[in-house]
Amino acid sequence: MPKCPKCGEIIDSLTMLETKETEFTVTYEEMEDLDFVQIEEWYGNPTGNVTKEEYSCPVCKKVIFNNASDAKAFLSEIREKIIKQLREQLGREPTENEIQTSLKSIDENMG
Repeated sequence: MPKCPKCGEIIDSLTMLETKETEFTVTYEEMEDLDFVQIEEWYGNPTGNVTKEEYSCPVCKKVIFNNASDAKAFLSEIREKIIKQLREQLGREPTENEIQTSLKSIDENMG
């Protein structure tokens, strides 16, 4: 199982935060207040690029990765190790259901 490089805890998932941007027109109104009128809402910036993507440890909450490819490689190590363990235990290829059951039991034991 991979360990969080920040806190050292064994983890089997990451928490992903993606910044959502909203564009407003801000005007000065009566009573010395600002009026915010939403113009557009999108994920990422207007050109379609994500402005901020963070993958953090579910235990210590510290950011570990800033892109999906690094997060996927990190998490796939967990899956590959579980598949290897199940092959050795079962003497055959595990089914997807067996893999998911093992992943869930690890998550429950850590929670």
